Amino acid sequence: MTERPEDDDLVEAALAAGRAAVDRPVPDDLLARVDADALAHLPPPLPKTAGPGRWRILLAALGGWPGVSGIATAGLTGLWLGFVTPELWLGTFGQVSDHADLLLPDDYTIASEG
Repeated sequence: MTERPEDDDLVEAALAAGRAAVDRPVPDDLLARVDADALAHLPPPLPKTAGPGRWRILLAALGGWPGVSGIATAGLTGLWLGFVTPELWLGTFGQVSDHADLLLPDDYTIASEG
């Protein structure tokens, strides 16, 4: 690329003019007009909307209503299993306990008798 000395002179003249302009402060009324013009071109602010509540955030974190119903079912099942006595278990699942002797080896009955 060829360099032309007249381009360097133009650039130096523009930079010198810029350096001289820095020493002059910008008038306050000009800054006020520029600020007013900039604010006039901004879009209006969006209205603030209420975000989701704490319960909705918790519901979403647990997986929605299917997740909450699964947690509730598991909790109630755990409470039921914790409070039910063994006699009720044997009454509820008696058909299994009636035939439990078929599952035991013969050595178990001999060892328990003696």
